[in-house]
Amino acid sequence: MVKILHYYLLTLMLLMLSIGARAEDKTVTINKDDLVADKTATSLTKEGITISIDKGSLNNGVQYFRVYSKGTITISCSAGNITKITFTTTYSTAGPDRLSLSVGGGGQYTKSTTKGEWVGDATTVSFRNITSKQAKIEEIVVTYSTGSSAKQEPNLAFSTQTATAALGLPFTAPTLTKPENLAVSYSSSNTNVATVNASTGEVTALSAGTTTITAKSEETDTYLAGEASYTLTVLALTGNGSVDYPYTVADLKALAAADMLPTSPVSVKGIISSVYSFYYGAMYYYISDDDATANQLLVAGYNLGGIRFSAKEDLMVGSKVILTGTPYDMSEFDYDELTSIEVPVSIVDGEYATFYYGGFNLKVPAGVTATTYSYANNALTTSKTYNEGDVIPAKTPVVLKANEGDYFFAGTTETGERPTATNLHGSDVETWTNVEGMGKYYMLSLNAQSDPASIGFYWGADGGGAFTSKAHKAYLALPASANVKGFAFNDVTNGITAKTTTEQADAPVYSLTGLRMSGPLPAGVYVRNGKKFIVK
Repeated sequence: MVKILHYYLLTLMLLMLSIGARAEDKTVTINKDDLVADKTATSLTKEGITISIDKGSLNNGVQYFRVYSKGTITISCSAGNITKITFTTTYSTAGPDRLSLSVGGGGQYTKSTTKGEWVGDATTVSFRNITSKQAKIEEIVVTYSTGSSAKQEPNLAFSTQTATAALGLPFTAPTLTKPENLAVSYSSSNTNVATVNASTGEVTALSAGTTTITAKSEETDTYLAGEASYTLTVLALTGNGSVDYPYTVADLKALAAADMLPTSPVSVKGIISSVYSFYYGAMYYYISDDDATANQLLVAGYNLGGIRFSAKEDLMVGSKVILTGTPYDMSEFDYDELTSIEVPVSIVDGEYATFYYGGFNLKVPAGVTATTYSYANNALTTSKTYNEGDVIPAKTPVVLKANEGDYFFAGTTETGERPTATNLHGSDVETWTNVEGMGKYYMLSLNAQSDPASIGFYWGADGGGAFTSKAHKAYLALPASANVKGFAFNDVTNGITAKTTTEQADAPVYSLTGLRMSGPLPAGVYVRNGKKFIVK
């Protein structure tokens, strides 16, 4: 009986010694003396402890472990389970309080400005710098157990906790860190926004919005159950950056906010909201999506065909443009040449308007005709008519005829035919009418009685003297000997012609009963110069 008892006591002692041996704790201290000379190194190992930093430095030139903003420092042990990690530093303004335990890291992390301490049970632990400044750690002390029999934390963690995808653009999901051969399953909290392959984690964006992508692992013989997730924001862009489907300004700003701004040439469309400056042939101007100034993008480049601009007036505010170039940190969009431009013209208060543009050649849009006129022997006649699709050469003043509304003339590098003769003149800037050899100046208007049927060219100042003509407008300049006060347009079935009239533009007006009228005319039918006209 004594021998049997002695045997059991001996066996128990050996078992206790064995358990004590398996539960041995070891401590590894890593400080500035362990830092490496290689500035590109991302990890170092000492006594079974490996320290890795994805954004930062392990270089001994700075005498501390440096973890940049959004960087992750990972500590792993090949000899057992880590039970305690202590960070210390004298840099109280850049200490361990800037580090946070990554999702799925397990354990508890307490921190102050000079000390951080993690307690748990894992082979790998990751900490992320979630601040906008770097963290400086002077010493790391790792305690691990060589014989822990507890199940390990799987420490599932995504490389980032937020991500952005854009509809129509490729998306690469954040990388999941996990133990090798540990099975995980993926899910999406909002499958209307995006779905995820349960096995691979591949994401398919479906609509604009936000969803949470989660990776889960079940408990095994070795690992506890684990979970990690990231928030996915899906942007609904109106274009894809091609010439046929260019980005809008809002698209580029959304991509910039998501840190997805293209680094190669793309196309963007917009409306010129203001012209900033002209510099050695290059133009700097702002474009927006709605001709407003609240959401603008500064662009810089050259004219159609890569030709240099000649002045700020070569561009008109309100023009629609498509540009192909490379965004630069969302502060500027550089392009080599205009991909396309459409210049706006409004026709109001009738069916006619004058127009002058010197920036480049323009194509006549549908529903519009453009005409030039020449003068001889007190007669004004058509010298050239441009119909839909015809090219108006730059610096060719014309009279436009169309229904009231807004029209856009497309810029082109195609050449157009100039009129053989014209007495129309114009400027891209507001100008005083002054043409060498001419002495009478006419502007597009109604006659002195504002007869709606009298639209044409009439003196712009007393006696046909010079007047101020608005930017991008045309006017008629005749010799001083011209004794005609006005020219009224006459509609005919095959287009627009003009007729010379020596009739008094300010001749007296009579009612149909012969009563001479004065002052503003009420609606009705009246007679001037022996001809009837209607006031509506």
